[in-house]
Amino acid sequence: MREIKFRGKRLDNGGWEYGDLLQYDDGSVCIGVHSKNYTDDGFNAGQYHRIVSVDENTVGQYTGLKDKNGREIYEGDIIGGSNGSINGWEWPFKSEIKWNDEECGFNTPIWGDMDSTHYYNVLGNIHDNPDLLKTE
Repeated sequence: MREIKFRGKRLDNGGWEYGDLLQYDDGSVCIGVHSKNYTDDGFNAGQYHRIVSVDENTVGQYTGLKDKNGREIYEGDIIGGSNGSINGWEWPFKSEIKWNDEECGFNTPIWGDMDSTHYYNVLGNIHDNPDLLKTE
């Protein structure tokens, strides 16, 4: 089963928080982090260890994919690497991971029918490293 989780920047200290996305009627957005309290049969008791207010503009969903170093890839991450080489010439590649409504998925690089994010590195994200996408 696909793991569904989110991240967002905390309003109190600017750090990243990871967990469930909680949206309230008053418009506030929080990340709920599960406790490590498990029942005897191994299921989480459904309690949150903490609920943290986050900046809604920084919330991104986990894609379910990892880069070549095993780092989780989230919406808003910037991945990079090389699209390949011919005779020693490489084509550097950088892309922001975004949700695509028309394709009902994230815009990850594809080679054939196989996701190829495992060939790339997460370089940063658009919130902490907006200059990564600037071209010279």
